[in-house]
Amino acid sequence: MTQDVLLLLGKPPRPGTVVLEVVEGLRAAGAVVHVHLPHEERTRSRPAEVALVVHRGLSRSAQAEVATWQARGVRVCNPWGGTVLARDRRGTAAALAAAGVRTPVTTRATSWSDVLDLADRRRSTGGVVVKGPGSTGRGAAVLVDPLPDGAPGDGPWTVEERVPSDGTDHKYYVAGSWVGGLRKPSPLAGGHTTTGTLLDVTPPLRDVALTAARAVDLHLLGVDVVQGPGGPVVVDVNPFPGYRSVRGAGEAVTAHLLEHLADGTP
Repeated sequence: MTQDVLLLLGKPPRPGTVVLEVVEGLRAAGAVVHVHLPHEERTRSRPAEVALVVHRGLSRSAQAEVATWQARGVRVCNPWGGTVLARDRRGTAAALAAAGVRTPVTTRATSWSDVLDLADRRRSTGGVVVKGPGSTGRGAAVLVDPLPDGAPGDGPWTVEERVPSDGTDHKYYVAGSWVGGLRKPSPLAGGHTTTGTLLDVTPPLRDVALTAARAVDLHLLGVDVVQGPGGPVVVDVNPFPGYRSVRGAGEAVTAHLLEHLADGTP
């Protein structure tokens, strides 16, 4: 039986992206795929019957629509609970730690003077990484020493210990039970880059990525790992990443969504 899939996206799927590959893969498998952009189509009607809602890159106001669909009993990917948790850095760190995943020591600072004080106290042991309330990943919105004297925006801020490493990040991309990996230069060392080299995913690190996924209740995510002196440390998780340059990612995401349609997994 034909099933409808609703994709709620922050921007249109572009050629060469995983999202467009997934749209084409679902349609090739017989699904009826509706692509909607809530930021641009607020008055446009939605299909009445939907078997699966997939969302990516939505603002908080647009994400409310995801919660509405899930409340109706429609399967949602990523699950709404995981989406909400991903907004809360301290909550995410706590969920990871409870699952036995190593994370940096994290402190919440409500004033910029507290941030500077924490940075001063930890400078001798490697320094800190400062993340604002709206920042994601480890890009331009993430600050390291030297920190500005004045607050760069409104807080609160998340202040993490900076994990000593070799200057590279290991990014593990998860789609259900599939895990792919890239090794990339750390943006903390030299600015953000979208390129990387393929990384062999060893069984222990695959287990770290999948444990992190279960802990935060996300099915499609990126798990950023730094190889610290004591082993792998998860420094960030990102819902539905771009899966750039990772071989097989489009097929893996498509296969995971088709599993939702086939067996009704929540």
